[in-house]
Amino acid sequence: MVPRPAPLWRLAVAALHVIYHTVLVGGCGQTLGGMLMGVAVVRRDGAPAGYGRALLRCAGGGLCLLTLGLGRLFVLFTRDRRALSDFVAGTRPISTPHPDPLPSGERPE
Repeated sequence: MVPRPAPLWRLAVAALHVIYHTVLVGGCGQTLGGMLMGVAVVRRDGAPAGYGRALLRCAGGGLCLLTLGLGRLFVLFTRDRRALSDFVAGTRPISTPHPDPLPSGERPE
């Protein structure tokens, strides 16, 4: 039996995933989930990751997928919580302060 090519929608979903991560991490250092959780991605020296490293980090995420998630286990054993994708791209995750939802310290009673 001859293998059939992947349906076009799978390629479109993969492309959207790469675009999402590259644009958000490369542009502002965070995905939407990272913004919610207070996690950003920077270069090892603390500078913004940039689009090239964001694309490399996404490719590193693909390597983690190929290893059935074993590349993510690195976060348990590295001091700065880097996964395989961070080693590939030369990036590291950092905590960011959560914005105060109430302006100027106002508190409801």
